[in-house]
Amino acid sequence: MTGQALNSALARGVRPASLSELAAIWQTDVVAIDLAGMAGFAATPSIGNKLRGALGQVLLESASDAVRDRRPCTWPRTSTAEIFFGTRPTIRLGDHSSEIAKPYVLEALVAKDGALRVRLAVFGAARERTDAVADALVAAMRQSVKWRELARDGSLFVPKSVEPVKVIVFRDQALVPLTCPTSKLKLVFLTPIDAERGNVLTSPTLILERIVRRTALMAPWYGLSLAEEYDTLIEAARAVAIEDVQMTSVECPAQGGHRWANALSPPVSMALSCPIEQIQAALLIGEVIHVGRGASLGLGRYHIV
Repeated sequence: MTGQALNSALARGVRPASLSELAAIWQTDVVAIDLAGMAGFAATPSIGNKLRGALGQVLLESASDAVRDRRPCTWPRTSTAEIFFGTRPTIRLGDHSSEIAKPYVLEALVAKDGALRVRLAVFGAARERTDAVADALVAAMRQSVKWRELARDGSLFVPKSVEPVKVIVFRDQALVPLTCPTSKLKLVFLTPIDAERGNVLTSPTLILERIVRRTALMAPWYGLSLAEEYDTLIEAARAVAIEDVQMTSVECPAQGGHRWANALSPPVSMALSCPIEQIQAALLIGEVIHVGRGASLGLGRYHIV
């Protein structure tokens, strides 16, 4: 379908559904690319933007002229660049509208063997292009990422030739069920989370509301709409009892390359207790898609313990 048809399908070709229905059909593809001896780059402040920019550059090389001009793709089978980087329509959730979420999370991690791991999670209908975006990401690692600019941030060594030592694609990953008691959970954040809108320090339930909203903004990629249930889910998020909150607001450079005056940097954690059941599926999805500004670049990543 063309880019315009894709946007129409995402905005209007979805059926009303519940959060539990979304969780039941949820699947993620994951591309993991390891670069030996480069683990230090995972902590450089602008790694997220550099990775995204390099991937976009490679994808645009095989995109339509319309996409290069920042217009919806006109090809009968829309380009991969359109799917991952095109402008999406807005949908109304509650009392205001937001753009449908980008169908991926791209982040830099440290692998167990000390390599730099570039990890791309792909969601919903975008998974049809997992192979194409994986090939593009490998090409970006080799030829487009500005490694020397990143190296200056941390006085790092850049190999003469950057060559992935391992490329793994995990397909059709369902949500991982909770193994801990569902009456009491703890969210432990592993990367900074945006705290610019609202006072998260005094109202930590805002984090839960953002998890619900990002989940609803990702649902159209699975052919579903949570709009009818959205207000109920937000009220459920506000009703969750939050205890033992550990968070500090500091000015810090985030991995997306932006400096926020009101960011929460690890250690950040919050213990949740009943009633959790109504938003439990959103918390599981949030583990995969992250939360807050910069979530698609690895910010707002948490684990449930």
